[in-house]
Parts: sequence; structure tokens; C-alpha cells
Amino acid sequence: PDGYNNSFTHLNDRLFYINQSQVFEINKNDQFIKSTYVNKNNNNNISYILPISASDKIIVKARKNLFLESNNELIQFNLSKSKNFEIQSAIYLSSDNIIFGSNQGVLKVSNVEIKTKSISDSVVQMSDYVNIRRKILSYKPNQLLLFGYPKSHLYNLKTNQFTSISNQINPLYDAIVIGNTVYATSEGGGVKKIELSNKKISNIVTKDIDTIKLYKAILNIEYLIKDHILIGRRGELIFYNIKNNTSSLLSLNNSSARVNSMILDSISKTIFIGTSNGLYSYNFITKTLIKKTNIKGMNIAELAISRQNAISSLWFISDYGINAFELKSNKIIADLNLNYFNNSKLTSVLIDDENKIWVSSYNGIYFFKYPYLDIIKLNPKNGFINQEYNYKSAAKLTNNKLIFGGLNGYDIISS
Repeated sequence: PDGYNNSFTHLNDRLFYINQSQVFEINKNDQFIKSTYVNKNNNNNISYILPISASDKIIVKARKNLFLESNNELIQFNLSKSKNFEIQSAIYLSSDNIIFGSNQGVLKVSNVEIKTKSISDSVVQMSDYVNIRRKILSYKPNQLLLFGYPKSHLYNLKTNQFTSISNQINPLYDAIVIGNTVYATSEGGGVKKIELSNKKISNIVTKDIDTIKLYKAILNIEYLIKDHILIGRRGELIFYNIKNNTSSLLSLNNSSARVNSMILDSISKTIFIGTSNGLYSYNFITKTLIKKTNIKGMNIAELAISRQNAISSLWFISDYGINAFELKSNKIIADLNLNYFNNSKLTSVLIDDENKIWVSSYNGIYFFKYPYLDIIKLNPKNGFINQEYNYKSAAKLTNNKLIFGGLNGYDIISS
């Protein structure tokens, strides 16, 4: 053929070559013909082609623009962080590992597409009510407990079926499940007990627990003391015996500190308490209560514990941003203000199996891998149904999947 011959490549016994920026191939009569392997609308300005399968191929246009053509759909890769690159050749190793040779060296392109699934609960929307998504708990294989308002549901991930866990309308906020029994705080006041087997719901009432006060946080502490859970309210913690229906109080010595969240470090047997007036810790062995003073942010919304390389750290989001410190050394290891998150209000924090930090907000979901602060933002452009996410509405599932609840439903991310 006449003209500029760029390169040859093949897929099994099909031989391709690029001539005058178009893809040709050799037919059974040993003739060069314009190839149908590339969509005719895409067969222009091509400088390199890497066949993967009959339907998938990598296409480089003008040496600078990288595309995946899959089933005649053209998807562009974003290589904006590479300056003045020109791709000369490529090797396909696997679906998430492709090596490119360029004038700027070797580029490795990994598949960073976030796999997502959305759960719409509009099918259980009650008339005259707006669904508010709150606490999410894994219950049984392929089953989730979705708490909120006006009703809370059991959701089957395989059948996509919702089943109400009670016959009453209750605005549940935070919750734990022990066996087949749910213990939950309520935005309407009080603490509830729900028997999942018969959908029976009842108020928990003791000398320390009433049906009026707002209890925003609840924690299973049976690891520390048998048959006990911990309930947080303004200025106080309540140790509740689920067998005997008895309770005792622990004062935070600060009547303005509303307890928002709690988490247990099983190694040090310490309970960390995030409040509207700072962070507290209570060591169950020494019975000492301490307020942490060297942190930024006072209104702490949620807590998470990371364990990496035998080092444990506590992460927490607040009105300041996100902070973290090592539990053993008490050393601050992360201090990110809201500027890192487009000044969005942060709502939940999760840590996945690869120790990536995930933060939901009123303006999408952010994630990064500490200590690298290349924070990536995800929103409806990534296939989510939510832009704004709710407090308490996040959970880590099996297979390194994460779920976040927002204004329009739930988003599941394969991290």
C-alpha cells in the first residue's frame, strides 16, 4: 500500500495495519481492505490499535488520545495528568493492566472505573412521607437492615425485595442487631427494641432511659461486658443490661456534649465517643474518662478505626474536616480541613479492606489512601443516584463493597 504505514498488529489470524490514519486488514485473498474491526465512524485519525477481543479494542488517536471501543461504543480514558505524551505501542496483560510505551516513558493504565449499583426504595415510599435513610447493618447473607423514616426495612440484595421490620411508623436513627433483635435510637425520642421474628416493637424504659429524650448513638459492648449495650445522650452514657432491663449512668461532666457516635477499640478496650463538644475516650479496664484536647473540630459526626501494619488509628469527621491519630502513640497522622472536600458537610466515614478512607458528604463521596492525599470525588457522573448523603447512612459489606444512603436511595460501591 501507498502512504504512511504506522504499525501492524493482529488478533488471532486477523492481521491489521494502519495506513493514512485508518485501520486496514488483509482478507482471505491477501488483499488490503478497510477493516470492519473498528466502527466505521471511529476509523479515522488512528495512530495505534491494540486488539483485545472481537468486540473490545484499545484505540490511540493522534498519538495522544486513548479510547476503549467496546461493542461499538467509544469510551475515552482520561490521561490529563500525563504531559505531552505520545503513545507509540502497547501490551495487553489483563483487563485492568495495560502497559503503554510513550515518549514520556512507560505508562501503566489500571482500570480505575468505580463499579456501582444503586438501590431505589421508591417502591416502599409512603404517601405524604419523604424517605430518610439512616443506619445500615449487614444482617444475614445478602440481607441488609435499612433504618430511617418513616419505616425501616429488611432488604434482600439478590431479590431486591423490601420487607418492613415493624408495623409501626418509627423514625429510627442509630441501631445495632444482636441475634434477631434490633436495639435502636429514635429521632422521635427514646430507645426501641424490635423483634425481627414477629415485628414486635417496644420502648426500652428504665430509671435512666425515658421515651422523650433524644438518644443519637448506640453501641454493642458485649465484648466488654456480657448482655450490655451502650446508649449515648446529651452529657451522659447509659450502660443498659438487655437481659435484666437495668441501667447505670456515666457522666461526661459536660452537659452540652451531645453524644453523636461511639466506637469500641477491642485491643485497648477503649470506647471512643464523638460528641457535639469534642472527642472523649473511656477505658473500660481503668474506668478513666478523658477528653481529647489536641484535635481540631468540635462537632464530631462519625468515627472509624483503621488497622494497618500492626498500627491502629482512629479516624473521625467533624465540622472541621477529617482527622486521625494513632491509638498507641496518640500522634496526629491526618489533619484535612473541609477545603479538601469542596467545603462540603461530611456525613459518614468508612475504611475498606485496602485501608482507603471513604467519606460521604452533602456533595458526593470522596476517597483517598493515606498518606497519599490524591482525593477523588464521586457523584452522579459515576453512576450514583445520590448527590447528597445522610448521617449514619453508610456501612462496609462483604467482598470489599461499601454502601451509602442519600436523598434518592442507596449507592453500593465495589471499592
